[in-house]
Amino acid sequence: MRNLFERNHASGFALELRPLCPRIGVLLGAAVCFTFFSFAVDSGAPHAPCRIQPATFDGWKAEELTNDWVQLTIVPQLGGRLMQVQFGEHRYLFVNPHYEGKYFPPADSMKQREWINYGGDKVWPLPEGHGERYWPGPISDALDDGEYQLSAVSRGSSCALRLQGPADPATGLQYSREISIDSDSPQISFHAVMKNAAEHPIRWSMQSVTQYDTADSRNPDTYNHDFWAFAPVNSRSAYIDGYRVRNGLADDPSYAVHDRLFTLHWLYLENEVWLDSDVGWIGVVDDSTKYGMIETFRYFAGAEYPGKASVIFYKNGAALELDGSGQPMLRSNN
Repeated sequence: MRNLFERNHASGFALELRPLCPRIGVLLGAAVCFTFFSFAVDSGAPHAPCRIQPATFDGWKAEELTNDWVQLTIVPQLGGRLMQVQFGEHRYLFVNPHYEGKYFPPADSMKQREWINYGGDKVWPLPEGHGERYWPGPISDALDDGEYQLSAVSRGSSCALRLQGPADPATGLQYSREISIDSDSPQISFHAVMKNAAEHPIRWSMQSVTQYDTADSRNPDTYNHDFWAFAPVNSRSAYIDGYRVRNGLADDPSYAVHDRLFTLHWLYLENEVWLDSDVGWIGVVDDSTKYGMIETFRYFAGAEYPGKASVIFYKNGAALELDGSGQPMLRSNN
């Protein structure tokens, strides 16, 4: 697997949440749902129909899905990314300011062996690593950076957009994803499909990758000391502690388990942890602004998950490594 510091090198602070879908052969459908909460109270008044409209977002050509609660901004050119989710005045997702308004075609980025971390929410293959049966990502390829074709599926009481991606010759995969909202709810629904675009059998899993903005809203140059994430621990976990630290400090003080609930308190230490959670939800809370989000997904009992993980948390930050002379050194991406 590639160096995880390099994969999220960006001018900012971000937490990746990745619900996973089990490994399967030719075709897979995955559904993920976002539900928002804050301390605001709904008045019970009737709501206007949801809307789909073109927009410009940070210099990119975008499409917006909006209702009385949420505004979703989708940039088809950037690998079909959902670039921002706004609930009221609160923005949830990390957008890399270094790349605002810019686009780097995958063919150009691949020549430089560089991954362009735009941020937002997207779909990636699994397993990651090196070799014929692994995705060497994150990388700039047709799946992550290719231009997706956008079409409106429905309008009115329910609004849905479909994003159809290009076929990727390296993996044989082709992604399609629908994103939808209703007029009477802040809930967001996703339906993703991966298709075998090759002329031979292939075997892949799929992960939904969400990058949350964990910078301090009062001082973006530092991280949010009140950002939390939660997920239920599997009572029959294959991992000794109910989770597996895949990269970083094994005793990272960010992590704890209480009453079968995995708790992540965001600290500026690079780390990646895997859970084989079988309940089907993840929660994130920004206690400084009193906003949060619940992601729900379907867990397939008995299915094969790469590394047995159904949920992956990754956070960027400082990390200890050895320099060229073998001496320990602390590095950071800011």
